[in-house]
Amino acid sequence: NNGGKNWNWFTVKGFEKTEFRDIEAFDANTAVIMAIPSTAISEPAHILKTTDGGESWKIVYENKTKGMFLDAMDFVGNDYGIVVGDPIDNKIFIAETFDGGTTWNSLSSGFYNYLYDMQFVGDSTIYVCSSTGFINKSSDMGNTWTTLVTGSSKQLSAMHFISDSVGVAVGDQ
Repeated sequence: NNGGKNWNWFTVKGFEKTEFRDIEAFDANTAVIMAIPSTAISEPAHILKTTDGGESWKIVYENKTKGMFLDAMDFVGNDYGIVVGDPIDNKIFIAETFDGGTTWNSLSSGFYNYLYDMQFVGDSTIYVCSSTGFINKSSDMGNTWTTLVTGSSKQLSAMHFISDSVGVAVGDQ
């Protein structure tokens, strides 16, 4: 309530040895966090949701698939969101929600790259950056993807788009 001057730190009970890799907050009480174990074993991956300002968290998604590692998450508004993870069986893991992260459904993907960041631009366009210097783009909420050549073959670890045609990405030299 004071523009970030003060912060309250807390631990999510039952997830003390967990890395929280992404968070999306919708208001002062409601947020969704993406979690992976902080050990060498990456599964299970979890998505948790709070509706009481972080006092309690409910597991809304759990995936125990061997090799499961969630990388990034983004929402359009308060309802529609996508989470992406490392490739399993040569396909990027993608799941979507239509209810603010309360339930999640897996989508199929047709490309194989390790993904590090994602962002919605507008209501239906999604960009993701990868370990191989490519940026992948979906114009239909993640149903189909095209690969954009950036001129780099190095890992892109973060990006930000200000419009559908203007963005910046950073990564390894």
